[in-house]
Order: sequence, then structure tokens, then C-alpha cells
Amino acid sequence: MKPQKLFFVLTFSFLLFHSSFAQDITRDTTLANEYYGKAVNAYNKKLYDSCLIYIDKSNLLIKNSIGENTKLCAHNYNVKGSVFLSANQLDSALVCFNKSLRIKQKVYSYNSPEIAKSYLNLGLVYRDKGDYKMCIENYNKSIEILNTDKAKNELLLADAYNYLAIIYRRLEYYDEALNLFFRSKEIYMRLKGENDYNVAYTYNNIGGVFWLKNELSLAYDYFTKALNIKKQTLPENHISFGVSYTNLAAVCNDNKLYDEALNYFFKTVNIYENTFGEVNKYTPNSYTNISSVYINLKEYDKAVENIFKAIKIGTEIYGDSSSTLIYPYQRLCQLETERKNYSSAEVYIRKAINLTNHNNIGENEDSAESYYLYAKLYSKLNQAEDALRYYQKSIYNCLPDEDSDTIDFLNVPEIRVYSSNKFLLYSLGGKAKILADTTKNLTGLQDLSGLERLKLALRHYQACDTLIDLTRIEITGLSDKIALAEQASEI
Repeated sequence: MKPQKLFFVLTFSFLLFHSSFAQDITRDTTLANEYYGKAVNAYNKKLYDSCLIYIDKSNLLIKNSIGENTKLCAHNYNVKGSVFLSANQLDSALVCFNKSLRIKQKVYSYNSPEIAKSYLNLGLVYRDKGDYKMCIENYNKSIEILNTDKAKNELLLADAYNYLAIIYRRLEYYDEALNLFFRSKEIYMRLKGENDYNVAYTYNNIGGVFWLKNELSLAYDYFTKALNIKKQTLPENHISFGVSYTNLAAVCNDNKLYDEALNYFFKTVNIYENTFGEVNKYTPNSYTNISSVYINLKEYDKAVENIFKAIKIGTEIYGDSSSTLIYPYQRLCQLETERKNYSSAEVYIRKAINLTNHNNIGENEDSAESYYLYAKLYSKLNQAEDALRYYQKSIYNCLPDEDSDTIDFLNVPEIRVYSSNKFLLYSLGGKAKILADTTKNLTGLQDLSGLERLKLALRHYQACDTLIDLTRIEITGLSDKIALAEQASEI
């Protein structure tokens, strides 16, 4: 099992661009500017309540003196929107960023980078709301404006390319994502030099795409490039090293280089504990990642020890209903299934699925993995119909366009494009294997003859074959093709 994609956890600075406002020299406008400066300072210190107080004071003064359609009011609403975005109050953030945009459109020229920044902020909100269509639309509006004067706006354009590329990566549009990441990287290198942190950050993003594509050798190369730049530019135990070590460990784990993977994961834990103490929000994932390596090594006692460390810390920080606990419970299910402790495995996978539902986590790879593990457990218990149902649920979660309201065993998804989600391949294969066993009586399939059952199984195997072919086209490295062949051999 792949460790959790921590490299997907990327920190962006909200676009609080400081401006000096040469508004007229009245006492009120001078004081309003002072309040704005204090608000920005409070925001940077994460003193959000104080920030909002200063913003409201600044807005009241400026509105009463010269009206709302001013640059200062536009920037006040921008800061206020960023506070709400930080607090995950997305609807309020959207209102503020839209107010800021409307004012900017009146006081700046149509192609001003200030308007481009507002579209980027709106894109951030839609990103967090999961509305990727609107997110992409706003990012593209920003890029269109910035391209009207590339020479002046290049650095901000590089940032916008990164924002948009990350969304394309989430949507599995990997070629589009890589194109934008490379364009961003070229700008950073040309303007800031090869050893700039932004170059390292972009190398990390590029490595993440190649990792998702199972091009492990390229992923390792780019993660290493990112790490080498960080070593030249950051303090020895900077938290950013934890991300790099986790990424490299993930690739090593997938390449079955387990000792190297453990070395990197333990480096990650040491950095987080030295920085934040033993109980911190980062180590639960790290300990679970370590357990996944020990499971691969069949060192189950060490795996259990690290999983329960993750659960203990995660529960202490977030409570026992947190989505942070899904991953550890998945690993416990995997471990207990391998140890043939099937009743324990079922308890743990139920906990994982209940947490997924409780936290309103939609169709994604975590959900797909939970359903796949449940299906695999039922297969071990020879409960074919339950196994079939959960394989189908896993397939639905890998392919969100499929109708997941009704479980239809006869449904064979049409594979048109490459998917990096390995649980799609495994679940299609698991379902095909059950369908091919005509000795099993299955509700919903009792009207099919043995030959019809075999034809249905064959169609599922053909879907696996199509997915493997599409994956083979996407990957280039020899080691990656070998890894694909090993996955295919399990089907």
C-alpha cells in the first residue's frame, strides 16, 4: 500500500500583497491606513480576531471619509477574505473576495495584476469548496490578465501556473499539470536562480506527479533535486525536510527498498518531534507510513506498535472521529487480514468506513482503498456476494462519473483514460475473479448462464487490460514498467 500522499499537503501564502496607498492626507485616511497595516501584521501572526477588528475599523473610517470604492477598501476586503479562508469559512471568504474584486475593477485598469490576484484568491476558495470547474475558471482569468504583460508579471504568473497545475494533478490531468509545473520552474530558475526555494518547491510538485503516474525513477530524481536545494538554502532540521524525506520514503517503499524507506521515514519523525514535540499533527501519518513498510516486511508486531502510536497521537490532537484515523485503521485491516485474524480486520475496516462517512469524505482514493480492503476480506471469508458488492463500491469511488447510488454487478465501466488509482485495477480484477467462479450463486446474477457469467468476467478482465495498456503508455522508466508488470501479475 502506498503511504499517504503527504506531498499533496502544500502550504500556500494567501495573496496579501502589501501596497502603499497614496490616499489623501486627511486624518481619517491616515488612520485607516495605519489600521490596515496593523491588520496585516496581526494576520501574519495568525491573530485573526485582532485582524478583523482592525479591518473593520479601517473600512469604517475610509467609507465615511471618501467612500468604499477605494484601493484601501479593496485590500481590506482581501485581508478579511483571507482570514475567513484560513478559518475555512468559505462562503464568507467568497463574499469578501468578490467585494474586493468588484472595487478593484473600478479603481484599477482591466489588466492590472491586482485584479489577477483577486481571481487567484477566488480560485483558492473554490478549490477548498471542491468546485474545481470554478477554481480553474478563476485561475485561467488570472493567467489571461498576467499574460498581457509577461515581463512585469512573471513571478506572479509562475505562482498561478503552480496553482492551476495542482488542480490538474488532483483531477489526474497529469500531462497538463507537468506542462504548467515545468513552465513555472523555468520562470523561477531564470529570475531567482537554480537554488531558489521556489524551484525546490516546483521540483517537489513535479516529482509528485511522476509518483502518481507510477514513474518511480523520475519521481525519485525530482524529489532528490528538491531535497538538494533545500540542503543548500534551509536550516538543517527545517520542517520542509520532513516533506522531502516522506516523498523519498514513499518511492523507496514502492520500489521495495524497505530499509531506505524506513530510514527516510524515521528522519521525518525526528524532524517533526524535534520541532513540535512528541505530540504533533504530523507524526500520526509518519508512524502509519512506517507501519506500512513493516507490513511489507511481514514484521507485524513493529507495524502494530507504530499504528497504535499514530492512533494515540491522532486521537489526542483531533479526537476519535477525525479523518486522520482512517489511514491507520486501513493498515490494521490489511495487517490483520494477512495474519488471518479476520474478525479483527472487519472491526478495523468498519471503523475506517464509518470515519469516512462521518467526515463526509466523497469519492477518492482513500474511500476506494477502504472498500477494496473490505472486499478482499470478504473474499478471504468466501463471502462472494459481499466481496462483489464492495469491489463494485471501490470501482465507483475510483470512477466518480459512475452512478454509485445503485450497486449493479452487471455494470462494466468503460475505461477511456489512464487512472493512477491502483485500486481500480485491483477491484476490477477481484470482481472478475468472483464472476468467473460459476460455482457460486450470486443474487442478481442467477438468471445468467455459466457461459454468460464467464463472458461478463471476461469483459472485466478486458477492462483491466485496457487500464494496463493506458498505464504502459504513460510510464517510461524500466523500473516503473517492471512495477506495472508486478501489479498486472496480481490480476
